[in-house]
Amino acid sequence: MKLEQLRTFLAVIDHGTFSRAAEALRISQSTVSVHVAGLEQSVGVRLLERGPRLARTTAAGGVLKGYASRIIALIEEASRRLRAEEISPT
Repeated sequence: MKLEQLRTFLAVIDHGTFSRAAEALRISQSTVSVHVAGLEQSVGVRLLERGPRLARTTAAGGVLKGYASRIIALIEEASRRLRAEEISPT
C-alpha cells in the first residue's frame, strides 16, 4: 500500500470516475488505473466496482476508505505540526 495509491483511491471515490479523479489530481487516467490496480493487488481484494458512468466502492473498498482517510489526515496533521515547530538538527 502506497500513499499515492491511497490518495488516488480516495479521489476516485470523491469524484466518482477515474477520469474526473485524474483531472483533479492532474495525472493521466491510465495513472489512476495503475494506482488503483496496484492498491487492489497489494491488498488482495477488489476495492472498486467500475460501472459505465460511476465507480463505487465494494464492501472492502468501504472499509479501506475509512482507514485511507485517517491515514491521509494523520500525515497532513504531522506535516503541519512539524512545519509549525522549531525543530533544530541534532
